[in-house]
Amino acid sequence: MLRSPVRRVLRRYSCPVGNSHGLQGRVFTYTDVTAETDVDRLKSEFVSMASHELRTPLTSVHGALQLALSGGGVGLNEEDRELLAISLANTERLVRLVNDLLDLSKIEAGRMPYSPEVLPVGTLLDEAARGMQALANLRGVRIAVEATSDGQRVAGDRDQLLRVVTNLLHNAVKYSPAGSLVRLGAVPQPDGVLVSVDDQGPGVPAEQIDRLFRPFSRVGVHERLTTGGTGLGLAISRAIVEQHRGRIWVERPPAGGSRFAFVVPGPAREDDPASSRAVA
Repeated sequence: MLRSPVRRVLRRYSCPVGNSHGLQGRVFTYTDVTAETDVDRLKSEFVSMASHELRTPLTSVHGALQLALSGGGVGLNEEDRELLAISLANTERLVRLVNDLLDLSKIEAGRMPYSPEVLPVGTLLDEAARGMQALANLRGVRIAVEATSDGQRVAGDRDQLLRVVTNLLHNAVKYSPAGSLVRLGAVPQPDGVLVSVDDQGPGVPAEQIDRLFRPFSRVGVHERLTTGGTGLGLAISRAIVEQHRGRIWVERPPAGGSRFAFVVPGPAREDDPASSRAVA
């Protein structure tokens, strides 16, 4: 029994109850998850603080290594240059990891800048495809942009949604075999626009689908060693999509490969009652 007001976080579960006459009602169960929520909050605060403190010295080290390799370190022999190049590559990876951690913390805390606007989906997909074309050429993968209508639009932050599409497209190209096709498409839905990325890669194991969008989740040890990355791209993508009141998921098509998709709302219509109530 609580004898004084105490902050609690409850998770609600709902289950339908029926009999031979049909649905009779629902049973609601509430579980106290205050402790788990507090632990998650403390973890996020620690990660944010640690990442912020690491970024400054890493940036200094990165700049010094760049200067040494660009001509500042006169008289370096080939072996020294190779060691500096390895150090620079690993420093760049650490900088990307720290920046991704900070971005994820900002999004989860609601502190990431958010500038919503009405965006044409086709333009968004074309820009992501152009940005990924160099990697696709390097890996011998073709990218096809498919949209059912040039008039499709979504409501959201351009940079953030472009980051989601780019993350999904980058993963598809990275895991696809040479000579295969990656399809980037968009189709209208009743609740917005569905954007999908289909590849012909090895696919996602069924036992890993549930945890794929968690931070640092990767598909298998072999891919972790051969493809690099921070393991935060999908977690950041999920956080951005949820910030846009959308949803994101992965499927395993019968023909093989993977299909990553997300839905975000379209622009509010002037005749939408919900929109009118929100304005009032």
